[in-house]
Amino acid sequence: MSGWVINGLLWCLSRVPARMAVFVCRFMARRMLAWNTEAARVSAINIDLCLPHLCADEKRELCWQSLMNSMLLVFELAQMRFHNVADVRESIISVDGAELLHDAWQRGQGVLLLTPHLGCWEILGAYLGGTYPVSALYDRPNFLPLEEPILNARQRFGATMHAIGGAGLRRIMRAMREGHLVVLLPDQVPDYQSGGEVAPFFGQDAYTMALAHRLLQRNAPRVLIASALRCISDNQIRYRLTLAEPESGIFDSDPAVHATALNASMEKAISLSPEQYQWSYKRFKRLKKGEANIYRRQ
Repeated sequence: MSGWVINGLLWCLSRVPARMAVFVCRFMARRMLAWNTEAARVSAINIDLCLPHLCADEKRELCWQSLMNSMLLVFELAQMRFHNVADVRESIISVDGAELLHDAWQRGQGVLLLTPHLGCWEILGAYLGGTYPVSALYDRPNFLPLEEPILNARQRFGATMHAIGGAGLRRIMRAMREGHLVVLLPDQVPDYQSGGEVAPFFGQDAYTMALAHRLLQRNAPRVLIASALRCISDNQIRYRLTLAEPESGIFDSDPAVHATALNASMEKAISLSPEQYQWSYKRFKRLKKGEANIYRRQ
């Protein structure tokens, strides 16, 4: 499938009214649960591990809502690609912690924004790019025709995107030294070559990226945890952004202490709206070489 076909599909999705998009995503989430799709199966495993205090009905309801919210990202990406920039920014109804970000940026040492896969993390770029210089790393999609539309959707709001890799990391570090906001998705599981630390995440051992720790040790940026939660009404989707201080241990020179504080900071943000977290991500893979894969179908 070529890039122009992907762009055409996104253009069509961008014209779908919010009410219809929510209806479609709710319906499809129900079907995914009934068919036990891979996303539904992985979500159920993660929710069972991380939130064992919930009863079976609560876990199933959370799984359905998480799948529904994850599918909304497709419609939101389409809107960011084709809707008027001002209209997209007007969908942000509040920003809690805006003064924290402004004060951090004014110090001129760069700011590291850590954004878990919670809510519509893409909308953060629409807010940030209108005021601040933004640089972000991205992982090239397995389906390469998606790369250009995704980059276009993000860069039209002012962000400078760098592919994960040696060159991208060097550019990110340079941007941070120049006072940019650097955005990182810290709950991505690193590969063994990139390195990481095993640290608790909702009470479970999780292989946690070392990249944020390296950035903090080589530079001296301020750090904030950022999230964008959806507010869904009958006819529209609006967003409430939150910028908060992380756990203090995130600045520790010990990578294990840092990783524990990083995961604790994400947990605090996710706990505000666990139904909007992307539980379908295989967060507990690559724990140790040779260890059993909890996501493998029996």
